[in-house]
Amino acid sequence: MQKHNLGAASTVSTALKALEKLELVIKDEGSYLVHEVQLARWMASLEHLYCRYL
Repeated sequence: MQKHNLGAASTVSTALKALEKLELVIKDEGSYLVHEVQLARWMASLEHLYCRYL
């Protein structure tokens, strides 16, 4: 989590639980998957922007 500057594990866990409750992510065998297509596309576009500045 430090690699991606996500903050404390408890903060990430709380955020994932909220996203799961909203059915935006699903938990599958210990991993979280983005369930909402538009959110997944938006996140992918951010990754490209983020990687540009590394």
